[in-house]
Amino acid sequence: MSATQSMAESGVSSLQRSGLSITVGDTKSIVLALQALQSKIRSLEQDRDFHQDQYEVALQAHERYKLDMERQMEQERAAHRKREADLLELLRRAREERAQLEDTLSGNKEDLGGFRRELEQMIASEKELASQRESKINMEVAKLRSEIKEEQTHRAALLVTVEKLKEEREAALKTNEQLRIAMDGLLTRYEQLQRRRPAPQAVPRRYPSSGVSCETHSRVAPATGAHPRRSVSGRTRSLGYAPPRELQRSALPARQRKVSPSLHHNYEDPTCNSILRDVRIVPEEAPPCAYPSANSSMHHSQQEAAETTGKAIAARSGQGLRAQATAAPSRSGRPSPARRPPETGVADPSAYRTTAIDEVEAQLRQELEELQHRYDDTIERGSSEEVPREVLAAALHRISALLEQKKEQLKLLKEARMELEEAVSFSASRSTNTNWSMNGGGGGSPSTLAMQDKHTRRALLVNELRSLLAEAAKGG
Repeated sequence: MSATQSMAESGVSSLQRSGLSITVGDTKSIVLALQALQSKIRSLEQDRDFHQDQYEVALQAHERYKLDMERQMEQERAAHRKREADLLELLRRAREERAQLEDTLSGNKEDLGGFRRELEQMIASEKELASQRESKINMEVAKLRSEIKEEQTHRAALLVTVEKLKEEREAALKTNEQLRIAMDGLLTRYEQLQRRRPAPQAVPRRYPSSGVSCETHSRVAPATGAHPRRSVSGRTRSLGYAPPRELQRSALPARQRKVSPSLHHNYEDPTCNSILRDVRIVPEEAPPCAYPSANSSMHHSQQEAAETTGKAIAARSGQGLRAQATAAPSRSGRPSPARRPPETGVADPSAYRTTAIDEVEAQLRQELEELQHRYDDTIERGSSEEVPREVLAAALHRISALLEQKKEQLKLLKEARMELEEAVSFSASRSTNTNWSMNGGGGGSPSTLAMQDKHTRRALLVNELRSLLAEAAKGG
C-alpha cells in the first residue's frame, strides 16, 4: 500500500512538475487502469509461456513422427527393391521355361505324324474285331430265332395236347357223373334191402398188431403184381365191416358174370393212386410205382367214389362202427390225442393223399429253387461274359416262363390241399349225419354229391401235376 501511495505521489509530483493539474480521483482511476494493464500483461505472458511449451511439445512430436515416417519409407523401399528382384528372377525363369516348352513343342510336332498313323491302325483293327463280333451275334440271333420258332411249334403241339387232355377230362367227368348216378341207385337199392330184413348184431373184430401188418402185406402183394380188381366190399372189410352171408352169396355169381377188366373199366378197378398208396406202406425193398398219366384221373375218382360208397353202406347198415372207430384214424391226418391210432395200425387214406401232395410239392419246390439259381447264374454269366442283350433277354424269358409255370403248379397243389382239408372236415360231419340217420333220420344229403365232385376235381389236379412232373423228368 505504501508502494502504491509512493507511486501515486511520484506520479502526482511528476504531473505537477509537468504543469498538468490532476485531481485525486483521476489519480485513482489511472492507478486502477495501470493495475488492470499489469494483470492483463501477466496473463498474456502466461499464455505466451503455455503456447510456447505447447509449440515445443508439438515440434518434438512432429520430429519424432518425421523420423518414424522416414524409417518406414526406408523399410518399404527395401521391401520394394526385394520384391522387384524376386519378380525379375521369376521373369527370368518364366522365359527359360517358355524356351524349354517351345523346344518340347517343336519336338512333339515331329512325333504327331507317327502317333496319328498308329492310332489309325488301332482303330482299323478294332473295327475289324467289331465286325467279326457283329457277325457272330447275327449268327446267334438267327439260331435263337430258329429255336424260338421250334419252341412256338412245340408250344402249339402242347396246346393241342392240352385241348385233348381237356376233352379227356370232360369225358372222365361225364363218366364220374354216370358212376355217381349208378352208385346212388345201388345205395338206394341196398337201403331198400336193409329195410326189408333186420340187421344182425355186429361183433367188432379185434386185430392184433401182427395181424394188421399181415393184412397190410396182403394188400401190398396184389398191388405189385398183376393188379387184380378190388371190390367195394373188399375195401370195407379191411375197415372191420362184415356183410351178411346172403349178400355174399348173391354177389358171387354177379362177379362171375362181369366182363374182363381189359374190355371195360368200372368203379371196382384198382387205380394207380390206390396202388401207389399201398406201395408207400411196404418195406423199402419193394419196387416203387411210376407216376400215373393224366388218363388215370378217371380211375382215381372211381376208386374214391367206391370208398365213399363202402363207408356209407357200412354206416347205414349199423355194423362195424366201433371197429372203424378203433382201427381207422381220422381223415384229417392229424388225430387228436384221445383218438391217436397205434403205430402198427392201418394208415389213413387222407394221410396217403397228403403224403403224395407233400412229395409232389417238395419236388416242385426243389425244381423252383433250381430254376431260381439258374436265373441268377444266367444274369451273372451275362454280365461277366458280355453276352448280347437279346440272347440274355431270351434266356431269362424262358426261365421266367418256367418259374411262372412251377408257381402255378404249386398254387394248384395248395388248392388241392385245401379241398382235401374241406373233405376231411366234411367226413366228420358226414359221420355225424350217418349216426343221425341210423337213429331214425332221413336219407343222404345233396352235399355228398358236391363233395364227390370236389374229390374228383382234386384227383384230376393231382394227377395232372404228376403227369407234368413225369414229362419234365423225361425231358430233363
